[in-house]
Amino acid sequence: MSGWRPIKSAPVDGTILLLGWWREWPKTEWVMEVSMAGNVDNPFIHPGSGHLHGQATHWMPLPDPPE
Repeated sequence: MSGWRPIKSAPVDGTILLLGWWREWPKTEWVMEVSMAGNVDNPFIHPGSGHLHGQATHWMPLPDPPE
């Protein structure tokens, strides 16, 4: 399966993912960030958030690196 997936379906094992969400301020735009899935024993994450970035609504796996 390719394309964006709901954040609730993201792995929570520390896998590096591409995260995305719509930001409303200062302008409405689609924002993407590479980050780890899961709270990965990070004390700064709200318990049960399911992902490191609290605003992410979607995720997709990173492509394989070039050879």
